[in-house]
Amino acid sequence: MILVKRIASVLFLNLLFVFSCPLLWAIEARQYIQYIQTGNFSALEDELTKLENAKEKDTDGMYIFQRIVNRIGYDLSLDPEPSLELLTKWCDQKKSYLSYLIRGVFYVDFAWADRGGKFADKVLPEAWPVFKDRLNLSQKDLEEAAALNPQSPEPWIALMRTF
Repeated sequence: MILVKRIASVLFLNLLFVFSCPLLWAIEARQYIQYIQTGNFSALEDELTKLENAKEKDTDGMYIFQRIVNRIGYDLSLDPEPSLELLTKWCDQKKSYLSYLIRGVFYVDFAWADRGGKFADKVLPEAWPVFKDRLNLSQKDLEEAAALNPQSPEPWIALMRTF
């Protein structure tokens, strides 16, 4: 029963993202996810740093870096256990702003995947503690990202999703 609810929740979030996020972001995020999956964290950080420094915006006025970071977190949350293991390995090895930023965004999406997109009164009572715990983990990682790179607004932007 829990598996069915999780699948339904993931499908709902996936549909929501499909309609709000162009296919381009999903495709582009895949290249960055491959770096994570292969443990090539240095190359990943180089590429993400270039993207962030470019400060390019999409047609909606959102920074492309933000879109890609959000999409990476979302895509990784679809297969959370191995993704969390890889993200933790990255954080442990590099202790970088980007590693904590991405893992923090991942935790937000992971929290929502189990909670689901229902109105609060329709969410199962056992889903709330898990949701809260994951948002707390996200907050911790995003605060660490902010401490590691105080000039970047990105952790603070992502932190708004944890409250």
